[in-house]
Amino acid sequence: MDKQSGFPISTSREPNPLRPYSAYYREPNICPPPSASLPQPAHIGRPTAGSAASISSTARDLLPEIDIDLKTSAGEAWQNTRSLFDTLLYRYTSVLLAQPFDVAKIVLQVSLPSSSSPAESTPQRRRADPRRQGYGDGRGSSRGRGHEASYEDDAELSDETEENDDIPDYFSSTAPRSRSPRKRRRTPPSEELSPTPTPRNRREPENPELEYKLRLKRPDSVTHAISALYTTSGAVGLWRGTNCTFLYSALLRTTDAFLRSLLLAILGLPEITGPDQSGLGTALGVPGSMGFSGLDLSDSPNPLGSLIVVGLSSCITGLLLAPLDLIRTRLIVTPLSHSPRGLVQNLRHLPSLLAPSTLWLPTALAHTIPQLFSAFCPLLLRRQLKLTPESAPSLWSLAAFATCLTDLCLRLPLETIVRRAQVSSLRAKQPELPMIVEPAPYLGVAGTVYSILYSEGERRTKDLKTGMVRIRRGQGPTGLVRGWKVGFWGLVGVWGAGALGPGEGKGRGEF
Repeated sequence: MDKQSGFPISTSREPNPLRPYSAYYREPNICPPPSASLPQPAHIGRPTAGSAASISSTARDLLPEIDIDLKTSAGEAWQNTRSLFDTLLYRYTSVLLAQPFDVAKIVLQVSLPSSSSPAESTPQRRRADPRRQGYGDGRGSSRGRGHEASYEDDAELSDETEENDDIPDYFSSTAPRSRSPRKRRRTPPSEELSPTPTPRNRREPENPELEYKLRLKRPDSVTHAISALYTTSGAVGLWRGTNCTFLYSALLRTTDAFLRSLLLAILGLPEITGPDQSGLGTALGVPGSMGFSGLDLSDSPNPLGSLIVVGLSSCITGLLLAPLDLIRTRLIVTPLSHSPRGLVQNLRHLPSLLAPSTLWLPTALAHTIPQLFSAFCPLLLRRQLKLTPESAPSLWSLAAFATCLTDLCLRLPLETIVRRAQVSSLRAKQPELPMIVEPAPYLGVAGTVYSILYSEGERRTKDLKTGMVRIRRGQGPTGLVRGWKVGFWGLVGVWGAGALGPGEGKGRGEF
C-alpha cells in the first residue's frame, strides 16, 4: 500500500473530532459541588445546630491531607487549661497553708538572741525602777501605777491639807493664819484637767518601735514566734509576703526545669526522669525554699555529666531569682506599716536586677549542695548498693526518708546563712530600715557559722554527774537548724501516709 493512501499523522494539538469531549476534560475534585457551596437563603444570618460539623467537614474536604477535628482540639485545649489552673490553685493553697510557719522560721533565722541584744535590756531596767520616772516632787506615777494613781495621790494630799485647815489653831496669835506650805504646792484643778502628757505618754513617741518589735523569749520555738507575730501584727502578719512566695516558688521550678533541659540538649545528654509529683521529695518541698529535686539519674548514660548539669542549673536559677528572694525576705522582716509592700514597687526600688555580690556565694551554695545531694542518693542506691523499689520496697522507703531528713539538715544551715546575708544587704543600703526583730550580723559563710555556734546567745547544759547547770556561750548546733521540728514532722506525716497508702505509683520519683 502506498504511504499516501493511508491515514496521515496529524501534528495538531486540537482534540480529535472523532473522540468525545469527556475524554479530555477532568472535573476538579478539590472544591465542593456548586450546589453545596451556595448557602440557602433561609439560613442566611442564623447559626445552625450543625455549624461546627459543617465547618469541620468543609475544612476536611478542602484540605484532605490535614486531619482537623475542631471538637477534639477544643476539648484538649480546655483540658490542658483546666489542668494548668488546677495546678496553680494547688500550689497557691500549699503556699497559703505553709506561709505562717515559713515566716516564723525566717524570723528565728535572722533574729539575734535576747541575751546578745542590747536593745532588750533597756525596757527591763525601766520597769525595774518604777518611781524614778515621774514628777520632780516624787508624787509622779510610774508605768506600774499608771495615770490614775497620780490623781489618787493628789486627791489624798488635798484632803489632808483641807482637814488641817479646818482644825482651830488655839496656840496662835490673833494675827491671820498663813496658808500651809503643802497647800501651796497643790496642783490647781485647771492644770489637773489639762491634757498634759504623763510619763507613760511621753515615752511612747520616743520608742515607736515597741509596737511592732517582737519579744522572742524562746529563740528555738516556731510556735512561740507565730504567737508573737499574731500579738504584734494580728492574723495578717502571719501571711505577709504570700504572693511573692508563690511567684518565687513557681518561677524557681519552671526556670530550673527549663535551664536543665537546655543544658542537657546542648551537651547531647538525654532528659532526666522526674520529679514525680506524688513522690516524697516533691511533697515535702516547702514553697519559697530550696526544695527537694526528685530527680533520678540511674538511666543516664553519663551520670556524672547529668549530675553536673543538675547542680549548674540550680545554681544559675538561684542567682537569677535572688533579687525576688531578697524582696520576699524584706517583706517578712519589716513591719506592715512600712511601705512599699507591693511586689512591683519593690522591684522598681532595686538598684539592679542582679543580686548584690555579697549574696552570690551563700545563694549558690544553698541552691547547689542540697540539689546535688538529693539527686546523687538515688543513683548511689541503685548502682552501688543494688537497691531498687521493686526488689526491696520497705528498705527503699526507709532510705528515701533518711535521704530527705539529711537533705533537711543540709538545707536549713545554708538557708540561715542566706537570710542573714540578705538582711545585712538590706541594712547596708538602708541603715534606718525598721525591722520586727533585732537582726543578727552576717560575718561571711564561715564567720556566721562560728558566731552562731560559739558567740551568739547562750545555752544551758546540765552535768549528769554533778547535776549542776552550766551556761555556755553560743547557740550550739540547734542555732543552725531553726525550724527543723516543723520539717521533721512534715517528713514523718508524708512518709507515714505513703507507707500506709496503696503501693501503686511508687518507684522512681520517691526521692
